[in-house]
Amino acid sequence: MNIDQRVVDVFVCELFTERFCRRDSKPKINEQLISNDKKDSIKRIRRIRKMEESLWRNISKYFLHGILFSVLYLAMLFAWAFLFGLLIVVGAFIGFIIGFIVLFFILGGLNSILASIIWSISTRTAWTSLLGHGFILFIALIIAHIPAIVINLVVPDLTTTIVLFIVNAFIDGFIAKNVAGLWED
Repeated sequence: MNIDQRVVDVFVCELFTERFCRRDSKPKINEQLISNDKKDSIKRIRRIRKMEESLWRNISKYFLHGILFSVLYLAMLFAWAFLFGLLIVVGAFIGFIIGFIVLFFILGGLNSILASIIWSISTRTAWTSLLGHGFILFIALIIAHIPAIVINLVVPDLTTTIVLFIVNAFIDGFIAKNVAGLWED
């Protein structure tokens, strides 16, 4: 039996024993009776489990970041739309440009706050950093939402919209975290 087969055997044995144990107790393996190869296998299995736990933790953080970003952005969007309309009425083309600059500040600031709370990413908060952060995030989210827009045009249904909102929450969280990483201190 080669080492890879031993890893699989130990892994299957460990899974089998965990399935029949109580939830509050973890099965203990008598490591004194196991050869060095199997000890290494157990270490690999524990490393794989930690990686799986961190994977699920990251996926849940992406979802949380995406949902919070979407909800807070929607709330801020109403105030921005009012300001944007007012700026266009007052300043026409200049108001249009100022309105988008304000939108980029809102996006950059909101994502910086969420990235620091959820991911512990400290981002630069200079006005140029927030402006660039918001602009890059705006472009990335527009590109990422093109398939959802097309799907909504092809299948215009409430169920489709809800499913796409949930799927886009993961995508938005992933994009927002990575864009925030570009402005990390």
